[in-house]
Amino acid sequence: MSVIDLLDTFRPKRARNEKSDRLVFSHYNLGYPNLYGGQLLAQSLSASYFSKKSEDPREGGLMEHSLHAQFLAPGTWSDSIEYEVEILSSTASFTRKLVKAYQKNKVIYSALCSAKEQEVTRFIHSDQLPPLPSPEDLMSDIEIREKYQQAFPRLAIPEKGKPRPIEVRPIDPTDWFMPKIR
Repeated sequence: MSVIDLLDTFRPKRARNEKSDRLVFSHYNLGYPNLYGGQLLAQSLSASYFSKKSEDPREGGLMEHSLHAQFLAPGTWSDSIEYEVEILSSTASFTRKLVKAYQKNKVIYSALCSAKEQEVTRFIHSDQLPPLPSPEDLMSDIEIREKYQQAFPRLAIPEKGKPRPIEVRPIDPTDWFMPKIR
């Protein structure tokens, strides 16, 4: 799977029915038996963003800032996911939308998305990140497991040989011989 394919899962494929905002997204099977919840979260936020705008012409400058979600039923990889977006309230500086995800005409997920006008001044509520090594200088989690495979031949490496959509490269990996208490 390429980065373009991954990004396409967050763009709606088609809209149906002009009365309500229904958007259909593709999805990528990550190897789990059910849909991955993070994908539903990200796609519902994207559906809120790509849905029809309210009558207010200034809504284009609003940015999502809050998401409250409920997982109501497990979803499957075999069926498409259809999102319905309903605008609950909308003003010049704030909007709230209800997003429901459907599979086989059954609601499997709902989210309340809020967007507000971007503020001119923003407070920084976090510290500056310390200097970090570049990802190319770090070993992947599979490479780390293979390193310990020589010392522990019976160590199971289920991901070996399987392509994964997201590669994990820990900055401070656990030393399996001398683990630190964290």
